[in-house]
Amino acid sequence: MICCMARHKTFYYLVDNMNPERVETMKKALRTVPDIESITIKTSQGMVEIIASRDVEDSLKIACDVAGTTFRTKVKKGKIRI
Repeated sequence: MICCMARHKTFYYLVDNMNPERVETMKKALRTVPDIESITIKTSQGMVEIIASRDVEDSLKIACDVAGTTFRTKVKKGKIRI
């Protein structure tokens, strides 16, 4: 039997109107997505970093609707300044 682990990638998104309560709601919604390995949200920058086996943009948009935030855009890794 051959077992393959899904390869995970890091995806970055910008989200507006975040506060601590909305971030917790968004994380709870995203935790229901089985493809997501890790979620990091930087409220002050409006940056959401998700490590997942596939692009979860659609799931993030739904989570934003649930949390009352606004999905702005997906960000390419090369455009991020740390």
